[in-house]
Amino acid sequence: MNDLDKKASPFLDMLYTSRGGEVIKEAPNMKFDDWDKLVKFEYLTYKIEEKSFNSLWDGLLVELIEDLKTGDLGWFYQTRADKIIYAFFINEEAKIPHSVYEVSVPTMRNYVNENIKELIKKAKICDKGYGTTLFVVIPLEIGNRIYFANDNVTK
Repeated sequence: MNDLDKKASPFLDMLYTSRGGEVIKEAPNMKFDDWDKLVKFEYLTYKIEEKSFNSLWDGLLVELIEDLKTGDLGWFYQTRADKIIYAFFINEEAKIPHSVYEVSVPTMRNYVNENIKELIKKAKICDKGYGTTLFVVIPLEIGNRIYFANDNVTK
């Protein structure tokens, strides 16, 4: 978990609980290497992976290759989460996210697989982080916006 994810985490926990969820960060006989948190609702429990960004994007980023030099696959292929939560901050100084989106992993994978030829033409490369990363951007509408800056989640 990077520093931005650590900054977003308490806010996201509050968001989950405001929607009726219970955040579980540790559980017996469960390995959390493939997701960040479990969020338990009355009838369902989701494995959640959180992604945070220090600027607003016009889409949801999907990491296909974590490091081009080693060929390590990105989280798109490796995650065992049920949902990806995207927290977008306006800038590095912002205390809380401006907007938060959730996307189901099966929906995201279906969209990327069905549109990979077009998406790969617009793929981007980033040298920040663990290596030289290749990612694509999918439309925000593939996910659901679960928080926007004007929403009141603090009760």
